[in-house]
Amino acid sequence: MALLSIPAEGSVTTESSETGAQAPPATRRLVHRFDFEEIQKADWSHVFQQADGLPPKGRFFTANVDENERSRGDWSLRVHIFGGSVSYRTRPEVLLPANVDSRFQLVGSVRTLDLKHSSARLEVRLVDGDLLDRSHAAGMSDAIEVATVASFVSDAVRTDGDWKELVVDVDTSGEACRAAASDLRFVVAMQVTQPGFEEEAGIQRTVAGDPRIEDVTGTIWFDDLAIWQLPWVDFRSVSPSGIVRHPQPVELRIAVDDPIEPVPTVTLEVSDLDGNVVERRPVRVLSSGRPLVASVEVPLPGWYQARLLVSGSGPEKTVRDLSILVLPESEKQRSSGVPGIGYSIPQWSAAELGGIATVIERLDPGVIEFSIWPEANDELTSTDAISALKAVFERQRAGYREPMLAVDRLHRGLARAARLKPEEVYAAMLGDDSISLASLESWMDRFGTIVDRWRIPGGIRSGPDLANLREVMGNLVADPMLAISQHPDTIDDRWGDELFVMSRSDLSAATMSEIFAGDAVSGATVRIESPPTGWSSRARVDAAARRLLAVWHADADRILFPWNPGSGPDPTMLAWTGLNHALSGHRFLGEIPLSPTSHCWIAGDSDASQLVVWSERQGSAELVRIPVGDRPVDVLDLEGRVRRMIPSEGMIELVVGSSPQMIRGVSAATVQVAARMQFEPEVMDLAAGPQNIHLLIHNPTAVALEGEASIDVPRGWSIEPARPRVRIAAGETARVPIEIRWTTPPVAGEMRVPIAVLLEADSTLRFETEVPMEVRNEILEVRTDWALTTSAVDGSPGIVVSAEVINHGDRPMDLQMEAVAWHSGRERRPISALQPGERAVRRFHFKGGLARLSRTDVRVIITEFGGPLGVTSLIPIAGGAQQVDTALVEE
Repeated sequence: MALLSIPAEGSVTTESSETGAQAPPATRRLVHRFDFEEIQKADWSHVFQQADGLPPKGRFFTANVDENERSRGDWSLRVHIFGGSVSYRTRPEVLLPANVDSRFQLVGSVRTLDLKHSSARLEVRLVDGDLLDRSHAAGMSDAIEVATVASFVSDAVRTDGDWKELVVDVDTSGEACRAAASDLRFVVAMQVTQPGFEEEAGIQRTVAGDPRIEDVTGTIWFDDLAIWQLPWVDFRSVSPSGIVRHPQPVELRIAVDDPIEPVPTVTLEVSDLDGNVVERRPVRVLSSGRPLVASVEVPLPGWYQARLLVSGSGPEKTVRDLSILVLPESEKQRSSGVPGIGYSIPQWSAAELGGIATVIERLDPGVIEFSIWPEANDELTSTDAISALKAVFERQRAGYREPMLAVDRLHRGLARAARLKPEEVYAAMLGDDSISLASLESWMDRFGTIVDRWRIPGGIRSGPDLANLREVMGNLVADPMLAISQHPDTIDDRWGDELFVMSRSDLSAATMSEIFAGDAVSGATVRIESPPTGWSSRARVDAAARRLLAVWHADADRILFPWNPGSGPDPTMLAWTGLNHALSGHRFLGEIPLSPTSHCWIAGDSDASQLVVWSERQGSAELVRIPVGDRPVDVLDLEGRVRRMIPSEGMIELVVGSSPQMIRGVSAATVQVAARMQFEPEVMDLAAGPQNIHLLIHNPTAVALEGEASIDVPRGWSIEPARPRVRIAAGETARVPIEIRWTTPPVAGEMRVPIAVLLEADSTLRFETEVPMEVRNEILEVRTDWALTTSAVDGSPGIVVSAEVINHGDRPMDLQMEAVAWHSGRERRPISALQPGERAVRRFHFKGGLARLSRTDVRVIITEFGGPLGVTSLIPIAGGAQQVDTALVEE
């Protein structure tokens, strides 16, 4: 006997059905009412059903109508028990036909008195009427059990003398119901259940020797039972998990069952990731519950939301949403090896495995992890799903995908037998005679040659060595690797054979980069959680992509994303599908500097390279120039949309935002030369005066390169030589000596020096790049400010600039402070013998006020008389000369 009402896959019941409350009377239709006003009305049989295994002891209850206790009307049914369980059913002669593809509710009232251990509830069975009639004719004692195709029950309650409403939600859209559609019937029962009445799939058996206490007396009243047909909308994707490949149309299954309105108004809307409606059209659907398939051709691959709006007999529209993921039309084959980008599937059922395997092949991840005991399989035994899952894993091996198994939850039956919670996996593995370990041994026996990596969850008290589990793995698993998952703030290499880190949804990409710096997760498996659902879809996708990139940059071997195939594709799956082929099997090879707020990472192996480019600006984009080589390249976004771009002199100009883009077909030599160019040392000391440094240029090719590097000399600087000639042997790094001077001291901080490179060998490498350099000032600390002022003579507006300089050196200094304002002139102030640790303040007055100086910079230049030291500070007036948005996105 099934105990739970399980809706059809993808269907969504009405709000009233989901909450267990009655639907509004205007939208529901009465199918049949059971009351006890007519005593001679023989709806009910006087039969009962005892729990399995109990010897028959004659009649265990009495049933009579009662005019003193009632919920509605004049009479109720009173049941008095003397022990045992009662199932008081409708008579076989009472025919209650049920429609297929509909939703119903059995609603009734119950009152109990003196019940301590037993409970009252309502049950509805859907039976094959033809089979039921033939079973009765054959004299079968269990005819109803044989003919049952589905069963549903209410909550079991004890009310202590009060009346309580019970609701049973009934779904007739299952395949078994459709098979009996010609004569599908209801069988209703009022039940009193003692402890142990149910044996759910063999997992609630009473342990030998454990006492079971039952009520031997008690009274229960039932009243006002009725079956109602409810309005119902079924809206789902025909394709498994809502994932299709472009240009195949998106097929949506629509069914509407409105018991009042025969022709409801139905509208279908499809919107893209940013909420733009790409299609809106009416759909003609009859309110018979019979499904139709609407075909939608979306213009481009990407993530879409389909919305169904139904106006029927109720006062408000019924709205159903469905997510769809449309993969690109053709995709390059994913590179095998590490790192592997894939999915962790904690929720699945054995019946869904065939569809899940098909979807996995479409997604083509490099690694896939299944939980072995998801909650949906609790009604099976702990080993029933082995064969079905093994077949799926064999398909993964054939597709060069690494399968993993997670024992992150105990089967409900095993947990009850061990007197543990399903989450207490670690504790279940410690005992010598663990029933959970014995069941797990069956899994390892069947999967030992297919799955090497097994995982169990860790915790604060994860300390004792799992000797028994390791012994089982050593005997049954070919190359056993046990991982004990842990959180980023408790990383400990002593846990398990390899590291498995479970990230949290509140960890941003920047935080991950800090936590996983160095080799913290090198070679590990990291599972990344989705960003908070309260964010916009686009922001969640961008954040997920940046988190994935942060973990990939940290050199993890496997990166997993939790995915529930039964709930449809989350928008953040675009981060995985979009970056999968760029990152799978490819390592981080370097970064090409583009601008202070953008990134250009190289992902590649010994054969080819790709670029991943994005900006840190929030709500805006920037134009960057990227070296790619002389051949045309393809630029892809996360949705899989492709643009062909033709380089000019080895460069392309690309508008980048917070959503990463991939560039394919780049010259591996060009991007690696650009990424590895650097100054040595990278820090220029303003106190040192003219400095001799080296420009390092690496040759990643197998032939010698020869050419020149043209340095775009910053204003006020002098670089010699500005166009050095270079010759670099194969696989070697050239050290080009240059001398840097400046006539005007630079602004301290990080700067980028533009360099154009032209190298030739078998082919020409031509590109431009910006090599970072840090200008450091540790001797003079400069603090600046500005304020509006008014002339005391003529009242004209002006601006006063104040600059404070502090000497952190070890000798006195004679300084000159000069302030330069745009179209307002310049002023100089001397500072004599500024001692170490002392400070001096100078003020400068400029006419014109904001009308002249708004959105400009006042430049304060400090130089040492007769010495090398100098520094420049910029003071932005009302926004400064360049309004650059450098705000970081939420990651």
